[in-house]
Amino acid sequence: MAEKSPAPSRTHRVYEQIRSRLLNGALPPGQKLVISDLCENLGANQSAVREALARVTAEGLVTAEPQRGFRVSEIAAEDLHHLTDVRLLIEEPCIRSAIANATIAWEKGIVAALHGLLRTPRNDDDGKVTQEWADAHHAFHHALVATCDNPWLLRVRDMLLLQSERYRWLSISSPSKRSNLEKEYSKLADAFLAHDADLAIKLMREHYLMTTKIVLGKDQKPARTRKASAKVTEGA
Repeated sequence: MAEKSPAPSRTHRVYEQIRSRLLNGALPPGQKLVISDLCENLGANQSAVREALARVTAEGLVTAEPQRGFRVSEIAAEDLHHLTDVRLLIEEPCIRSAIANATIAWEKGIVAALHGLLRTPRNDDDGKVTQEWADAHHAFHHALVATCDNPWLLRVRDMLLLQSERYRWLSISSPSKRSNLEKEYSKLADAFLAHDADLAIKLMREHYLMTTKIVLGKDQKPARTRKASAKVTEGA
């Protein structure tokens, strides 16, 4: 008899659990995902796990290999460079639109989100980033551009934010790697609240590039900048 399709709520719960483990590194890059093991660990049936894997595969967090099953997507330097390039391109119009449409409610939202982020413990006893902090971090970044009036920009921004999650967790998995992170967020909030779009864009760029620098272990420019530098060198 065919296995019944799982209830939507159960499937979503399994999806959230797998997605969380992918983003926080509990399921490391390159690891093979065995459906039977996931079923046992999550207390779920195969239908729920397969549907969840299909969703995270569509999001690029997992790779489906023909005849070999599923594997956690690898983390690559070039991919991070390209991702950072696109995020920087998308952030500027989002920020300018948000500040141009600023409201008192928007300002209150930023203050509340910053407070929640700064008051939420970042790491657990094992040094791993807590899910509560990750949720507060997402809420803060959402609050900054909540008044952007272009829904397509916001959708693309949210998709890019998701793709950057694994890299971000690597950059802050140890408090010593990002000891000034709270100051970064406070300065960002101050720039938005001052309606200083140029400063907000500058600080956001530095914030993203710092993640790239820490993850790669050295200061490397985004791909677009590196290509431009190469052209200048060739023409010299």
